[in-house]
Amino acid sequence: MNHPENMKLFALSEAQNSRWFQYQINPTQRGKNNSAFCARVKGLTVERLETAINYLIKRHPMLRSSFGLYDGKLGYRIAEHVEIQIQRHNAKYLDENTLQQRIRSDCWHTFDLEYPLRVYASWYQYHPQESIMVLTFDHLAVDGWSYWLLLEELGSILASQALEPISEHSFQKLCYMAAAMAEQ
Repeated sequence: MNHPENMKLFALSEAQNSRWFQYQINPTQRGKNNSAFCARVKGLTVERLETAINYLIKRHPMLRSSFGLYDGKLGYRIAEHVEIQIQRHNAKYLDENTLQQRIRSDCWHTFDLEYPLRVYASWYQYHPQESIMVLTFDHLAVDGWSYWLLLEELGSILASQALEPISEHSFQKLCYMAAAMAEQ
């Protein structure tokens, strides 16, 4: 299904190109992500959240991207299918300081550039009906504008609201624009 040799290569934007090279020069700089966490989440289950995030992953190709050098060319590829498994933690016995450290660490999650998943999620269950969720998006694939769009769509999915369909041409148009910019 996800055979890299069969996936089309797309050029990186200037911002992605710069960030990718920064990661190569100093791998500890990875983790400059867009993160969100919600404390005291009530009425949401980890299973429902996982289903909603997987819907976003299916809906937005950049969340299924992998980055690297392919046949000597820097770019990214889009996997056909990837699913997230939320990292679950029993936080019932964690003190506040330890919990905060773990959440902070999740916000700085280091993504494997060659693995096609640009979102990381964790769930801290500390009471039967209260949890903390952490969502982290790789800044290489999700910029500030996309971040807010994804959070808004996630909220709509969790509220069982219909989403506007994404034009089947929007991704092709984006790829065309990226290729045109790369040629300049």
